Amino acid sequence: MPGCAVPAGRARVSHRTRGTEFDRGDTPRSASRESIFSVRTVDWVAGHGTAWVVALAAVMLVVSGCGSAVPRALVTTVTVAASPRSITADVPAVRPKPKPKPAARQTRLGGTCDSLLPLWDIEQALGRGFSGRTGFIVGLPERNIGRTAYLNCRYGIAPTLSAGTSQPLSEIGVSLYRTAAQAQERVRDTVFDYLGNGAAQSSHTVAGYRAVLLTGGTGPGYDAPLLVLAAGQRTIAVSLAPRVGTAAFLRRALLALVRLTLIRTAG
Repeated sequence: MPGCAVPAGRARVSHRTRGTEFDRGDTPRSASRESIFSVRTVDWVAGHGTAWVVALAAVMLVVSGCGSAVPRALVTTVTVAASPRSITADVPAVRPKPKPKPAARQTRLGGTCDSLLPLWDIEQALGRGFSGRTGFIVGLPERNIGRTAYLNCRYGIAPTLSAGTSQPLSEIGVSLYRTAAQAQERVRDTVFDYLGNGAAQSSHTVAGYRAVLLTGGTGPGYDAPLLVLAAGQRTIAVSLAPRVGTAAFLRRALLALVRLTLIRTAG
């Protein structure tokens, strides 16, 4: 191969390569390229001494590059599959949220007006006292509307009038229904009834429950401001006579009485 020849040496060396004996100047066809190179290299080094070993090593590297390609048997291709990166530590495991437990079904109110909402507690909530008498009514269940219990508490009844016919200074009605849907329906009916009698409505929140304040109605019973809400299976309706105080006082007092009633009638 031009540019890649190695000079021949002087000594006669006999070698056997692949079963064929030949001299330094001979090149049998059965000898391989690598065998010929080995013979001539040994012969040349023998004539020039060990001082040329380093130079000879460099020549061998050059010749290796100029020779034929590396045999395929010496080349091995290794394919390494990259291991996927674990994301367990990077992304937290998603846990399903536990389903909320259904609210316990309420079966009773837990008492009557004199034990749950005595006059003393009503006056403390309002910050003022009531004159007159106190009366209460325990209602019977009404299956047609789903009501299972009913309390009607009246405070400040005029001494000369009966508890059932006179308009008290404050009235609190608590009803218990079989389902929360039935309680919501009764609240809607009450709101529509007041709106049909000229009342205006405004929304409020009491202990997380939506309450509706109805004011300015006309006719007996509709002229007293009323705050009504549904809390689960219960409905609570609280009214105050207009003569009890200003509109701002009535609003604050109604909110306080509804909050107290929610706590006391939880069953």
